[in-house]
Amino acid sequence: MPEDFKSQLRALGLNSGDVVLMHSSMKALKTEKAPVDFIKDVLSVIGPEGTLLVPALTYENVTADTPYFSVSETEPCIGLIPRTFFHMPGVVRSLHPTHSICAYGKLADELVSKHHLDETPVGPNSPIMRLLEHNGKILFIGDILHACTFMHGVEEIVGAPYTLTRERTRYFIKDANMKTAEKEMFAHDFYGWGAEYQYVKNILTYPEIKTGKVGQADSYLIEASALLKKAAEKFKGNPYYFVTDIRKYINLRNVTLYIAVSLDGYIATEEHNLDWLFAVKGEGDNGFSNFYNTIDTILMGRTTYEWIMKQENGNFPYKGKECYVFSRSGKENTEHVKFIKDNAVGFVKNLKRRSGKNIWIVGGGDLLSTFTQENLVDEIIITVAPVLLGKGIKLFKENDFQTKLSLKATTRYNQFIELHYSVVY
Repeated sequence: MPEDFKSQLRALGLNSGDVVLMHSSMKALKTEKAPVDFIKDVLSVIGPEGTLLVPALTYENVTADTPYFSVSETEPCIGLIPRTFFHMPGVVRSLHPTHSICAYGKLADELVSKHHLDETPVGPNSPIMRLLEHNGKILFIGDILHACTFMHGVEEIVGAPYTLTRERTRYFIKDANMKTAEKEMFAHDFYGWGAEYQYVKNILTYPEIKTGKVGQADSYLIEASALLKKAAEKFKGNPYYFVTDIRKYINLRNVTLYIAVSLDGYIATEEHNLDWLFAVKGEGDNGFSNFYNTIDTILMGRTTYEWIMKQENGNFPYKGKECYVFSRSGKENTEHVKFIKDNAVGFVKNLKRRSGKNIWIVGGGDLLSTFTQENLVDEIIITVAPVLLGKGIKLFKENDFQTKLSLKATTRYNQFIELHYSVVY
């Protein structure tokens, strides 16, 4: 018996003239039909007066490391149907580096026309949020409510605390005329949080949400305006209702501050002098080699880098390690060092997700303060020298936030004491 997707879609509540955002799983359909034929069935149901939107997200291949996007060339990183729809004749795409939307139908050009004005992924000019202007619907083919991109827009509206990066990322965006523009934008930041958007089933009732079968896939049709209203109400009571803290379940590389300090908390004199440190009697290399073997990546600020290079007469001392120096002014990369100008927080979050050994923060007061505030520092290992400097360069800057530590170990190296803490978030 031939599959009658059109009848099933109509039974679900999809009508002629609808403006609909579709999330879909070909696997869930369990059909021998080609993706393009299923898409044509959807278009047939909404007819020439309707408009179909499909996410064409590229957050995996357009990042702080590779911030280049072409509206006509960059492939979506999600699903067979989004990739197929992207290549269909007549489909247009919104201009956004990570959260573009493809559209076909009567309102397609209008809905994608303003996305480039936003500074966030799913802002008010995203075609997704412009569903609200047209009594739009959200269609899920498969039990994939967890992939509800519309919820990102709700999170941006209510200001969910985990949603956006604090720093902007600089993107290079090529439009349909092959003209490239630079734009600094906020990115989504779900670092350590797992989306639980399937909970929308708990807050919506019929006819706000309709359920049924399309092919063999459990499917849902949701009124966008109702979802915004009900989800916003939930956020007021619990801003973390739609996410789960997964930091303890994911394997991330540790970021460690490893540094020597005077007993009164200074890392150098006002003249950046360390003679006081070298005058203290230690034991061997005071544990440095053991620590150095646990890391393969080094982070530091520009001032720290320039001081090190001056002390080493221009010879970089950490050859063989991957080294990144954060500098707002930007500099040319060298054989041993890469300079990072934009979005240090996002860059380090991506570093932590990569495979490898741990990561060492060599120095940089502003850098350390930012990373600590963003919950990126995992361990602090401080070797305390029995010296009171009285004044100098403080290890920790004054901040308006507190950080709790848990003591893991203490080790004595003659006159030095090493204090090894884990950071408690």
